[in-house]
Amino acid sequence: MSGPVSNEIEARSREGEDNEQSQNACVAGASGLVGSNIVKAALAKGYRVNGTMRDANDEGKRPYLVALPGAAERLTLFSADSAESTSFDAALDGADALLIARFPPSTRPRTGLPLKNWIGQEVMTRL
Repeated sequence: MSGPVSNEIEARSREGEDNEQSQNACVAGASGLVGSNIVKAALAKGYRVNGTMRDANDEGKRPYLVALPGAAERLTLFSADSAESTSFDAALDGADALLIARFPPSTRPRTGLPLKNWIGQEVMTRL
């Protein structure tokens, strides 16, 4: 294909190669089975990843993540508590995508109310 449209597409493609801006993904629940595989795949694709876990310093869960290829350059781990909606703010800063790989608790931690009584309110608060 040739002409002005194809030339513009090729030019944009070359600009993207020169800039090579990484996309940023936030993975909530990065230390779990599903979350860690999402982190691994995102790093392999060249994404910068902000991973959240209950305790980012947990030596039982952290070593696997920081040993992944690309992690030293493109992975940042954050402590985040689902009971505190603002605890995700730093991890979400600059994120192009949010991938949630965690199970919500079955009861609200502070009140013990069943999940069905508060999930809608919590989701709306966090959005």
